[in-house]
Amino acid sequence: PLSESQQAVTLLQVVARQASAVLERAFAEAARAAAILSLQESETFLRMSQEAAHIGSWEWDARSQRLKWSEALARIYGLSVGEFDGTIESAVSYCDVESAGRFQTFLIQLCNGNSAEGVECRISRRDGTSRDLWFVGQVCNDLDSHSHRVMGVGIDITDRKREESHRQLLA
Repeated sequence: PLSESQQAVTLLQVVARQASAVLERAFAEAARAAAILSLQESETFLRMSQEAAHIGSWEWDARSQRLKWSEALARIYGLSVGEFDGTIESAVSYCDVESAGRFQTFLIQLCNGNSAEGVECRISRRDGTSRDLWFVGQVCNDLDSHSHRVMGVGIDITDRKREESHRQLLA
């Protein structure tokens, strides 16, 4: 049998371990909440930056064979969020005849894990307007150096091209 003081010490040790576990969980939850808030702030900042710069981001997932567009890229294409079906064929279908082949080659090269130069593409939106876009991307390898994702941006260069044409006319 344990003496009263030994029982008290044992009880205090148990309480201390439980208190330590509770504190560890509380600290972990606080860190998780701070990380979530930081991520939400970063996403908001990215969304605002993309809108201001007329840039949208995209990602190709080789495992699912799906192309994902940011809200900003969907808007550049004149689509609502979630309206794009995620296929390369659909992405290429928005391109005019002249740039569709270049754009498809660009995407296929990247999706096959090869590097590719950026590509300019003119798209037609459902409202009848067209936009000029510049696409760049890069292969993202996982820890085993396998390429499972390609990430990139589409930059709306329509206004810049219009201004260049206007300047050339004035010259």
